[in-house]
Amino acid sequence: MFDAERPGDQAVVIDFRRGLPTPLRVTMPRSVSQLVSLYGASCSSRQALHFWFGEGFPFGSLPLPDAKLAAAGAPQVDFAYGPPPNGKFQGYVLFWKPGLYTLIAKSGGTTLGTATVDVQ
Repeated sequence: MFDAERPGDQAVVIDFRRGLPTPLRVTMPRSVSQLVSLYGASCSSRQALHFWFGEGFPFGSLPLPDAKLAAAGAPQVDFAYGPPPNGKFQGYVLFWKPGLYTLIAKSGGTTLGTATVDVQ
């Protein structure tokens, strides 16, 4: 999704289900030697978007109310290529309602890419 040669990529989430975490897979190329941070926000409210890339599934009973889903997880997740999982990470992005969201990937103060995600 993120490519420094194509800033402002767009993506669409067409199977969004309100109150449920949306699966997200991140693959780090071997060429990235520094930590990469991923964060985002709602385009309409600028409220921080949260992620869950921890162990287990901490959400309990689903679906969650919008406010609880929006506050779960962390507003930033950091990735590094290394020993298993060898640059492959499976987690969740916690979109709490349909709309446009911006995602940003940075490493060492440099923006690696941005994307606008249309959650439908």
